[in-house]
Amino acid sequence: MAIPKEIAQDVVDPKAYADWHRSHAAFAWLRKNAPLDVAEVEGFDPFWVVTRHADILNVERQNDLFHNEDRSATLTTIEADRRVREMMGGSPNLLRSLVQMDNPDHMQYRRLTQS
Repeated sequence: MAIPKEIAQDVVDPKAYADWHRSHAAFAWLRKNAPLDVAEVEGFDPFWVVTRHADILNVERQNDLFHNEDRSATLTTIEADRRVREMMGGSPNLLRSLVQMDNPDHMQYRRLTQS
């Protein structure tokens, strides 16, 4: 089952977040009906929407399966991704912080700052 187009659109539309009721309704619907599903919105590559805390933790713990460096950590359009990759020599990220790193770099940098 795919996320309905109007719900998926609310996930990517900044105006939906300005309208608390609209964004709240979209995510309430997602948590109830499609807590872990793929959104397909025109202008964006298909992307996973993970709405339940336990599922988010499960994803975060599977670094070998879910990567941070392959795609931008910020939801972005296909066109914006293309432009950033052009500027950054193929990287989808304008900057590289822990959020954009995979292991072994992520853990090495994290160890520097943990204490």
